[in-house]
Amino acid sequence: AEAQDALDHRLLNEVEGLEAPTLERIAIWLWNRLQNRVPGLAEIEIARDSCGEGAIYNGPAPSRLAAE
Repeated sequence: AEAQDALDHRLLNEVEGLEAPTLERIAIWLWNRLQNRVPGLAEIEIARDSCGEGAIYNGPAPSRLAAE
């Protein structure tokens, strides 16, 4: 709800962290706000149905050090 309130009926260029609001950046912005609040979050998918565009974000690439 907090992320929705931050975006709903707002100029995205004026939302902190979304100064250049591409679909990819919006997906990353949402990931950064939800990753610690949504257990098991695997990806964020957003779409602009009116023109058939979309983006999927699966989180940051795992660190090589974390895998070792």
